[in-house]
Amino acid sequence: MQRASRLKRELHVLATEPPPGITCWQDKDQMDDLRTQILGGANTPYEKGMFKLEVIIPERYPFEPPQIRFLTPKYHPNIDSAGRICPDVLKLPPKSSEFKNNEPVFLKNARQWTEKHARQNQMADEVLDNLPESSDSEVQSSTQKRKAGQLGGIQKKFLPGVKGVCPGPS
Repeated sequence: MQRASRLKRELHVLATEPPPGITCWQDKDQMDDLRTQILGGANTPYEKGMFKLEVIIPERYPFEPPQIRFLTPKYHPNIDSAGRICPDVLKLPPKSSEFKNNEPVFLKNARQWTEKHARQNQMADEVLDNLPESSDSEVQSSTQKRKAGQLGGIQKKFLPGVKGVCPGPS
């Protein structure tokens, strides 16, 4: 019961006061199955990209973290080909060595992937089609809040030295 009330409260906050550049909504009216859209940060190879993610909330939340997977392909040293976030240095995809040893090539490839897979104009219609219905006042309020906190300050940091566990094959 606590989990459901906490999730409901947190989803309400995300809907009414979203962080700049991030949108989150329930998939198929299930509180533990969420979809998220993140806009690429300014001055990064992901700039002008719109990335869609799947967020699965476990039964033991908040004592266990959500499972997060990029649905939009993303060229990043800590994200594997299935979209899973893999911060463990020993289990990183090959892109991490490219980032370490040849950063200009990595940045070029990341920009190309963003252009190919995450262009905002191509993704916007798809994401808007999946958003739940809302009243005009809610849309206006949400738009004003987003305008107040534009993306200019969002920076994506690479974390090749962070330890963690990459999920096994699904």
